[in-house]
Amino acid sequence: MTMSILEQYDKDGHIPVLGFGAKLPPFFNVGSACFSMNGNIFEPDCYRTKGILKTYYDKLPDISMHGPAAHAPCIKHFVDLISQKDPTQDDQFYNILVIITRGAISDGDKVLEQVVRATNHAMSIIIVAVGKENAGKFETLEFLDGEADEEGNIKIIDKHGNRAKRDIV
Repeated sequence: MTMSILEQYDKDGHIPVLGFGAKLPPFFNVGSACFSMNGNIFEPDCYRTKGILKTYYDKLPDISMHGPAAHAPCIKHFVDLISQKDPTQDDQFYNILVIITRGAISDGDKVLEQVVRATNHAMSIIIVAVGKENAGKFETLEFLDGEADEEGNIKIIDKHGNRAKRDIV
């Protein structure tokens, strides 16, 4: 299984699993832009791939998917989580945020701001687009491509004028 290959790069096996764009029990009346799949937003970790899949299959029937696809709150929460501990010479680590989405990003300016902020940390963001019916929507994600301009500067700049330090998406 491909995911088990990824586990070899994870020293402790604890993987935070966040969700977005869903109405949650018990009331199902408000869409949540960021929630923990295990129910604990402060420690959203699952243990290894098996834990992710178990949590996903256990919790998915209890939530109601609901748009829009606002990604900035989950990116912010992830960066907040990883920024609590800085790498040292003896304890080096790298984080990867995988966003699995089936729609266009509805909060582009806020996502851009969080991506620029995330470039200050040892992390990358991988966006996985799913669903054939939404294929054209994913072209709108190109604004997150951090290719450099002619002078070698990363093109990603948020609305406050802050430039991404590197290409992480």
